Amino acid sequence: MSSILVINVESVSSWVSKLKWGKAAGYDGLTIEHIAYAHPVLIVLLSLLFKMLVSCGIVPSAFGRGIVIPLVKNTDGNTADSSNYRRITPCLKISKIFECLMMDMVKDKLISSDLQFGFKSNSSCSHTILALQAEMKHIMEVRTATLCALDISKAFDRVNFYGWFKILVDCLFPKCFIDLLLDWFSKCISCVRWDGMEYCPHLMLV
Repeated sequence: MSSILVINVESVSSWVSKLKWGKAAGYDGLTIEHIAYAHPVLIVLLSLLFKMLVSCGIVPSAFGRGIVIPLVKNTDGNTADSSNYRRITPCLKISKIFECLMMDMVKDKLISSDLQFGFKSNSSCSHTILALQAEMKHIMEVRTATLCALDISKAFDRVNFYGWFKILVDCLFPKCFIDLLLDWFSKCISCVRWDGMEYCPHLMLV
């Protein structure tokens, strides 16, 4: 089946109803509730837009813009220390719907190891802890063992994305899917919202 045929009014409406409510709005101020309560013609227009994006292999520049909001982890700690902040980036809800539709296109190829617990449905850190405890108990019954933990929290910033795209090509992901990702990644920019103001260094250099 063509990837374009997967995107229709029914599939768009389905994802609008599946996405969680009460989430922060993107920089456009829209929440999923706005879309859910809008006139039904909006779903029709979104389905036509998404079909066009898949056909052309591009996404709007707005899909790549993110507003990073730093949140203090420990209010009693040093607020001048960047490690005392966690960062959230609310996404555009329209781009989130499109992202979900894209994942539907390739869900049959998204097969991961049973040993991976993160970023998977019906899986969480508690499953990781249980698996680790069971494995360590089994090992300790026959010999001593040393447990090593590797912190790769910043690995995303060091990924060779073109190498990652090559893997997608080798795994025979649809060309339209790869084209969309390439275009999307090329348009990713971030601004930081601090004290009600937005700081966008890339715009200041233009």
